[in-house]
Amino acid sequence: MFQEPILGIRLLPNATNKNIGAVSDETALQNANNMKKLLLIVMSCAILVGCKNTVDVNKEYMALGEVKKVNSLPLLLTLNKDNMTMVETPDYYIENFVIFDSLMFIDTNQDSGLLDVLSMDSMKSYGRFLNKGKASGEFLYGINLTLHSSFECIMDTVYVNMYDPVSARLFSLNLSKSIMENTLSLKELNFNRKLPNSAFWAKTIGDTLLIVRDIDEMETHQNRTILSCNGPRTNTMIEELNGFEIPLNEDFNIMSSLVATSPINEYVVEAMIGMNYINVYSLNGEMGYTICVGEELDKLSDILSTSRFARKYMFADLRAYSFGFAVLKFDITERVYQSDEHYTPSILLFDWTGNPIGEIKSDIKFNHFDYDEQRKMLYILASDNKLMRCRLELRKFTKL
Repeated sequence: MFQEPILGIRLLPNATNKNIGAVSDETALQNANNMKKLLLIVMSCAILVGCKNTVDVNKEYMALGEVKKVNSLPLLLTLNKDNMTMVETPDYYIENFVIFDSLMFIDTNQDSGLLDVLSMDSMKSYGRFLNKGKASGEFLYGINLTLHSSFECIMDTVYVNMYDPVSARLFSLNLSKSIMENTLSLKELNFNRKLPNSAFWAKTIGDTLLIVRDIDEMETHQNRTILSCNGPRTNTMIEELNGFEIPLNEDFNIMSSLVATSPINEYVVEAMIGMNYINVYSLNGEMGYTICVGEELDKLSDILSTSRFARKYMFADLRAYSFGFAVLKFDITERVYQSDEHYTPSILLFDWTGNPIGEIKSDIKFNHFDYDEQRKMLYILASDNKLMRCRLELRKFTKL
């Protein structure tokens, strides 16, 4: 065991009398009618523009009924370069990384060898797999380890299930076999026959369930669906989230969220990228709640009335563990993020009942993190692409 469209009015020239110095009654009447039509068009467009950002008061939040407000988290700990150790990794750019079992998976985002698999003990590579491309089993734009991949171990065999939103296909990589035989062992999953072509996200939960998200043709709301061997199903929690919508012709990325699934139960966590709340729900529909990080939930109407670069970039990464989940909080504006100004991120920890465990602050700017539960080691990927680690017991939130 590896223990937006733009409204425009195009005015056609009116028919004019060949005698430019004179205008007939018929022409004058026609011009008057044309002016009335033009006035109606302008008024209609003004109404459309005025209503563009109107939000249904019942659809201000993509949140669930139970809201838990968290203004501050206990047991504050600050990470800095003095208590972090640099990790030696292969000489390439690290797009993202995931720790599973006794392995570290690195997204290299390179054309060849997209996925590198390292031993957590030695940090030596077991091999690199997968390529960019258009052929079957290749990924045109690469992979996304945290968003489009899931990991499982069945009878000492490690599998990596990856969804390609370009081809709308789900693949399973038998990693153990690929390493042992030094060849790629990759196959398509049977779920592919049931996947909607518009699915932009899909993730397996065990070997029997698949949760899918797709966006409607008007790009105003997204749909979550659970697929099983018996076909698609839903629940009250999912339907509540699916009911959220944005006005027509607005940026649908406002609905974007990070998603993680629990390794020990059928819980799903969604952290809004541009809003201050996190949704947690079970696939059977028996449990669901929203965590608000702040005094009040962010309102859709407030976001729509804010310019793009002044909008919030709240959460940047999300991971799930046996004891709960952790989310990387930026809480900055898009302008700050794009300008590469200094900001201090933090990791917020919650248990599966939604109670806050603690907050880890950092003097180091980083974009991704993960935690090795076996070795009690926290890893962060700094903005300079250096991998660093610190020994921590996140369950008890005490430094070892």
